[in-house]
Amino acid sequence: MLSPKEEGHVQGIGFLTKREDLQMQEFIDYYENKHVPLICRLAPTPIVYKRRYLVRGEELTKKAAQSTSMS
Repeated sequence: MLSPKEEGHVQGIGFLTKREDLQMQEFIDYYENKHVPLICRLAPTPIVYKRRYLVRGEELTKKAAQSTSMS
């Protein structure tokens, strides 16, 4: 049985990928300015809504190499 706090609680996780022809900032701009407002019009606004954008590619590789380099 669900407690009153848990009743109606919905949690979801989504993994989206950008089209190859888009730069990362273009993807973020589109998602934030087109996709999010559309979803908010179609579904109840969530109390908490978090996004994490993964940085991939050469910049990530450089940062990882710098943080794990041996002394």
